[in-house]
Amino acid sequence: MIRMIKNKLAELLRENGYGEVLEREPGRPPKEGKKPKHTLRNLAKRIGISGAALHQMIYGRKNKKGEYETYNPSVVMLDRLCKFLNCKVGDILEFKK
Repeated sequence: MIRMIKNKLAELLRENGYGEVLEREPGRPPKEGKKPKHTLRNLAKRIGISGAALHQMIYGRKNKKGEYETYNPSVVMLDRLCKFLNCKVGDILEFKK
């Protein structure tokens, strides 16, 4: 399947200082016993969306075959992400020809 829209949320989170959320695996303790400054769950709570929705937006979600596929975010979710990151929808999603 050819993807026409590229999700750039992970890049945008790194640029805004939330890269550590993406570095560790969900559900696993942080390395060397350090408590992370941000977690996926508390970041989602601050944005006003569920942790599962944020995870699926960043990493995609598994389909019935066990393969990861693109997650389709709602307009409300995009609005909240844009307000939190002070950006435009075009900063999160990019149309590719």
